[in-house]
Amino acid sequence: MANTTNYNIQKPDVGGSENTWGSTINTGLDTIDTTIKTVSNAVPTSVVSSNLTDTPNSLGTAKQVLRVNAAANATEFATPSILDLSETPTSLGSSGQVLKVNSGGNGVEWADDDAGGSLSGYATETWVGNNYVSTSTIAGYYTSTQTILLAIGYIPRTYTSAALTPSANSYVTLTHNLKAKGSAAGASTTSVAPDLVQILFKCTSPDLGYAAGDILHWQDHFAETNSIPYVIVESGNTTTMRLYYGGTGYYHLPNKGTGNAGYTNGGAVGKWQLIVKAWAY
Repeated sequence: MANTTNYNIQKPDVGGSENTWGSTINTGLDTIDTTIKTVSNAVPTSVVSSNLTDTPNSLGTAKQVLRVNAAANATEFATPSILDLSETPTSLGSSGQVLKVNSGGNGVEWADDDAGGSLSGYATETWVGNNYVSTSTIAGYYTSTQTILLAIGYIPRTYTSAALTPSANSYVTLTHNLKAKGSAAGASTTSVAPDLVQILFKCTSPDLGYAAGDILHWQDHFAETNSIPYVIVESGNTTTMRLYYGGTGYYHLPNKGTGNAGYTNGGAVGKWQLIVKAWAY
């Protein structure tokens, strides 16, 4: 008698197996039935079933991917992260940093954004040698107009005083931070006198139509010349200047609404402060 190739089930001979072919077929059918049942029991009912080896027990959440776990002994669903990519930093950088190729050209790293596009970028990379201030404070020294000057390489040095409360017939000495223009190789440490000085009037309490916080770019020329404040830069003095508050400490300024002249605070000290700005070119 011949047998099947895979499971070696005996087959009756064609034209033979007299009185035995029935038992042979029945035995073969029993073997087939048993084998099919064994295979059926081994097949999982779901592709996410825990019956499968080293697979998650359930589906992950939206947009997750199936990956090998950290132990490399099973698979798992996980949310993709830039930190999982090769040749990337192992942690996030700090606020304001950018991702750039490292100096070795073989990976990426977090670094401060000093490539331009902002005032701090210009100062750090090109002009800090001529600005004479630290990079941490550079942005506070320049207006939007002066930012354009930075871009073309023309950089005035600037000093701004605190808001000063005047008093009658008195002076205050102001120490400025103006330095001589240096070279691209480094900052100058030589102090210079200002080339331009301006006195600003800052309202601290509603007066003459102005609101607290309003700043008036003006020189008192209406009347009462002894009320005019002015700045003295003494010959040979390259580090300080003197602000004279005027003979009265109150001022004759144009009304915000009408333009008519009037004494600040009704002719008494108060409601206004002075700010001195100075530039060296």
